Amino acid sequence: MSSGTRADAPLKRLLLSLFLAVSLLSPAFCPAAGSPGATFGGLVDNGAVLLEDHGQPLVAINADTPFLPASTLKIATSLLALDLLGKDFRFTTYLYLRNHDLYIKGTGDPFLVSEEVARMADRLRARGITAIDQIVLDDGYFKLAKEDFYGDSNNPYDAPNNALAVNFNTINITVAPNGQVSSAEEQTPTLPLMRDFAANLPPGTQRISLPRRRSVVMRYCGELFLAIFKKAGIRIKDGWQQGTTPGNIVPALTYRNSKNLPELLQAMLLYSNNFTANQLLLSCAARQYGAPATWEKARQIARQYFAGLGFSEKDLFLYEGSGLSRKNRATARTMLRLLHLFAAHCALLPEKHGVLVKSGTLDGVYCYAGYLAPHRGALPFVIMLNQPRNTRNRILARLNTISKAAPVSPSHHR
Repeated sequence: MSSGTRADAPLKRLLLSLFLAVSLLSPAFCPAAGSPGATFGGLVDNGAVLLEDHGQPLVAINADTPFLPASTLKIATSLLALDLLGKDFRFTTYLYLRNHDLYIKGTGDPFLVSEEVARMADRLRARGITAIDQIVLDDGYFKLAKEDFYGDSNNPYDAPNNALAVNFNTINITVAPNGQVSSAEEQTPTLPLMRDFAANLPPGTQRISLPRRRSVVMRYCGELFLAIFKKAGIRIKDGWQQGTTPGNIVPALTYRNSKNLPELLQAMLLYSNNFTANQLLLSCAARQYGAPATWEKARQIARQYFAGLGFSEKDLFLYEGSGLSRKNRATARTMLRLLHLFAAHCALLPEKHGVLVKSGTLDGVYCYAGYLAPHRGALPFVIMLNQPRNTRNRILARLNTISKAAPVSPSHHR
C-alpha cells in the first residue's frame, strides 16, 4: 500500500473497514461464535493465532488457551539467557595443571567445537605447556538425571546435554563404499569413536548424536582433546580419564569461547539447536543457584524468572528450554508478550521471505512466532497448531495479507 497516493488513503481505509466488518462476523475474529474448526477458513482445527499491530489485535483465536509451543519456546529461553547472563557473556572452560596432569573443567559451553579446542591448545602451547602426563575431564558442573523428553534416535536434535561436551555431542562422519570411516569435517580428526559408531551405517556422510551415556560423551571429549592437542605439539603421556578438579587450584588457562551470547543465540535460533538451548538454561540455573546444575534447578530458575515478568504457570510452563518436551505449555498471548520483550533482539531470529520467524515442529505440532512487516516496526504474531494438519504457512500468508491491509497511523512511522 505504500505505493499509493495520499488521495488513495480514504478509499483504502473504506475497503479495510469493509474487510474487517466482514471478518468480525466470522469465527476467525470471534472464536466464541463457532468451533475452532470453522475459524480462519478452516485452517485451525486445534490451535491459536494472534496478530497485533502496536497494541491493537488484528487477529485473535484461542489466545488464552495453552498449547504445545515446540521450538518457539527457544524465544523464551533466549530472553531468559540474555537477561540473566548479559549480551557480553561468553562461556568459559577452565584448564588446571597439577602434578603434570591437565584438568579440563567444563561449565556448559554449547559451542565448544573443534575450532575452539584448537585455539585452546594453541594458547596452552603459547604459555609453555608442551608436555603433560594425562588429561583429566571434569563435567561435574551439571548433574543431570535421565529425562523423558529426549528421543532414542541418533538424530542431532536428540543430542544429550553435559557440562563438558564437544561439537554439540554429535559426530559428522563419512562412510566410504568400502567401509572406510573418516571425519566429514576438516577441523575434526578421525577418532576411534567414529569408527565404532559407523559400524552399521550405510555409505555416505551424516551427522549423528551420541547416545545418552556419560561414558560415551566423555570418551568423545577425551579423544578429541588428545588428537587436537597432539596436533598442536603438546605431548600427552598417558591419555585421558574422568575425574574431579582438585580444590584450591589456580587455572593455568581460562578459555572463553570466541562467540558472545547474541552470536550463540543467533546460531541456535537459526538451526533450532535443542542441545544449545538446554545448555543455556542449565548454565543459568548453575549461575543462579550454584553448581551442579540439575533439571529441577533449571525449572526453578524458569519459574522464578517468568513469574517476575508477570507470567503464571498456566500462561507459560517451561519444563526444559528447547521445546522438545510435551510437558511444555504456553498460550499465544504469553508468546506475544514474550515477543514484545524480545523485540530489541528480533534481528537474532531467522528471516524467511521478509518475516522474522522461529518455527516449532513436533509430531502433530506446527508453530510459528515472530514479526511481520518490518517496515511498520515489526508486528508480533503467533501461530500455535496442535493438530495433524500443518496449515501454518497458509495462516502466515493470510496474516501477512491482513498486516499489509491495515492502515498505518502517523505514530507508526519512524
